Amino acid sequence: MATWVPVPAPGHAVPARAVDRISVDPPVAGASSPVLSIRAVFTVAPEEPLLRGHFPGLPVWPGVLIVEGLEQTVRAGLAHAGQPVADLCALTSVRFLRAARPGDEIVFDVELRRIAAGWRARAELTLADEPCARLRADFAERDG
Repeated sequence: MATWVPVPAPGHAVPARAVDRISVDPPVAGASSPVLSIRAVFTVAPEEPLLRGHFPGLPVWPGVLIVEGLEQTVRAGLAHAGQPVADLCALTSVRFLRAARPGDEIVFDVELRRIAAGWRARAELTLADEPCARLRADFAERDG
């Protein structure tokens, strides 16, 4: 029978902030389904502890934190717009086109469309006006 042994957290693991600031355009009036446009910005700090282990000698902002940045953008945008909290429930498409490195500013342009149980997000990310990632995801509103 296998024995389970606890694994300590790696020295570079810390809670991650993946968005520095956002702006939200008001919903489009008269649209068949409400649409929110959100722009978020995150600067990859060269001293970011997560970069020590990803990858030593060639630091790259982890793709999972790009996804985290989308979730933080959507949550902050919905809160700003007075909408209920919604949680990421499905990634329907993720394309990484260019690596984010220390000092890069990642810009998230996110369009949220209302769907039956929450919101559908289309995100285009850029670094210095060049495509960096494209994500499609669904967010479900919390009950209660």
